[in-house]
Amino acid sequence: MLENKRLLDKLDAAYIAGYADGEGCIASIIHGRKRYGQECFNLDINFTITNTHKESLDWIQSKLEVKSRFTEKKYEVRHRKCWTLIVDTQHEVSRVLLQLYPFLLVKKKNAELALSFLHSRFERKHGSPYSEQELRYFFDLRVATRERKDGKLKYKDKLYNFEEFKLLMSFGNRLNKERYVEWTPETESLLGTDYDRVIAKKLGLSRDKVRNRRDALGIVSYRLSGGKYNIDGIAKPLIVWAKNSGIKHGTVKARLKRGLTLKEALEF
Repeated sequence: MLENKRLLDKLDAAYIAGYADGEGCIASIIHGRKRYGQECFNLDINFTITNTHKESLDWIQSKLEVKSRFTEKKYEVRHRKCWTLIVDTQHEVSRVLLQLYPFLLVKKKNAELALSFLHSRFERKHGSPYSEQELRYFFDLRVATRERKDGKLKYKDKLYNFEEFKLLMSFGNRLNKERYVEWTPETESLLGTDYDRVIAKKLGLSRDKVRNRRDALGIVSYRLSGGKYNIDGIAKPLIVWAKNSGIKHGTVKARLKRGLTLKEALEF
């Protein structure tokens, strides 16, 4: 329930709703991050209003009485400086949209999708996986914010297909930063045959993603397996060969650079 001090007067709510219809945005934000070494994501809803008249935004901020912040930007030299009022705390976004919803016209559908997504998250345990219905609300909001009057998107969105969006979400990929590659027996057979960074470059992935997949399959890294450093079919890391021979690791590397074989470098 809303606290009394945060309830807007109907006239003020109607004015702010009209302001938001023209200058506001109910944005769907995807944050890529790492958790316990694994790539994952957060889906957030932001409410913003942008204008060149700072005083009107100050008045709106004072009326809303929610945790918010300002950003300042000048897009081009010939443009006037503009400010953006941002509400990004999820419970605060919900409070604002609940009060503005009855008076919204242009962004009523966006507010409805955002509230459906937020209320579904609030009812579940914090940190629980996103349900398919929640992903649908979020995806529809992304499409709605990009849709023009003629039904086309304002600009091309990589996630224009819900099934593709849902697949990317299920694998916790970093959206718009790294493409998703389905692991197959052919790609998995490359793991451990060379350094992770080399395999990652071949597949177009990050080194962390290749390492995580290799560890999940229990494949020893190329470096620890000995890689190319083997004698009579026995592979060991170069530092182990050097230690067993009583020679400094750097000395063995220098001899190899001069063109000697591993066996010659250890017996030199």
